[in-house]
Amino acid sequence: MHLAGDGTGRPIWMGFAMADIFAGTLAFAGTLLSLLDRPTGKGRRVDIAMYDGALFMNDLALALQSMVGETLGPGQYLLQSPWGPFESQDGYVVIAVLTQRQWESLSEIIERPDLKSDERMRTGLDRSVHHVEVVEPAIASWCKSRSKADATERLLAGGVPAAPLSTSQDIMNCPQVRARNMLVDVSAPAVGTARVVGNPIKLDGVADGAAMRVPQLGEHTEAVLRESLGMSDVEIDALVRDRAVGVMPAASAPGPTAS
Repeated sequence: MHLAGDGTGRPIWMGFAMADIFAGTLAFAGTLLSLLDRPTGKGRRVDIAMYDGALFMNDLALALQSMVGETLGPGQYLLQSPWGPFESQDGYVVIAVLTQRQWESLSEIIERPDLKSDERMRTGLDRSVHHVEVVEPAIASWCKSRSKADATERLLAGGVPAAPLSTSQDIMNCPQVRARNMLVDVSAPAVGTARVVGNPIKLDGVADGAAMRVPQLGEHTEAVLRESLGMSDVEIDALVRDRAVGVMPAASAPGPTAS
């Protein structure tokens, strides 16, 4: 949160559960690594902390602090410029210039060829120092006179890394999302059909399976105890009575799910 925002206000929430999601990804990777020990017949504990995962994703800020004593904060990136969003007529365009060649191409595209020979613009670090007074106004005036689609098209045609900043509504109609089958419809209890994010792991020769909802709490408890563990009705009833397990009543259980 310290790195989020534009530097003009208090820290803000980034809008997604970064540590939760990434911890799950790390647990998945750790589980795969632990399977390398399978031939030994010994188990291995995989220890993942959300805090550790969040630190891992903030490697740049911590590296700068450790190596040069600079505290990276919200707003303009310290090492490169331009690097971030610029307002257009109908939203924002994100521009990320990494090389001097890209900067020179950008200067031509925005009709400011004078910036190519400006001594203050020789490196990304130099441009970052003069971002507010020179770089940002030059690009902003060009972007504001165009749609984000037009601006992005012109920048990409000139070899400048750029992309339109998409809202969730934009994503719902994105052809790339549709081509990758990354939004799928699932049956959701109480709300009917819901559109959710699909599986991002695509495997050669393996088609995307049918979209299935997440099971409700306790929905499969009884089946697991009976079919996988061989427990009797009496034993299961005892566990439920002692509140050792929770079982969803049959009348409340919705339709088929992913097991």
